[in-house]
Amino acid sequence: MVFPRFRVAVFIHGCFWHGHDCALFRLPATRPEFWKEKIEKNRQHDVRVEAGLLAAGWRVAIIHECAVKRRKQADIAAVADRLEQWLITSDIPSIEIPVSPTAWVLRHP
Repeated sequence: MVFPRFRVAVFIHGCFWHGHDCALFRLPATRPEFWKEKIEKNRQHDVRVEAGLLAAGWRVAIIHECAVKRRKQADIAAVADRLEQWLITSDIPSIEIPVSPTAWVLRHP
């Protein structure tokens, strides 16, 4: 999602495809070297894209799939509220919202 008015990009990362360290990520037993390489390339791409956006003066939020998948509506609303709070009132350049909406990570370039 892109919010040009706020110069913010929000990424929703699938935990498997981005190698997130959570219960939703499990390296396949079949061709594990292929998958390790594929996921590592995805992670490197994520770093490059985020760095490029930050260098261009944008802010970046990353929400992991596990923060919203199979969650109660209240949990999803908490993620949205946290995101809105950061979007509107914060000047922190980068955040990451993992499993718990209260355990988000403030990331500084």
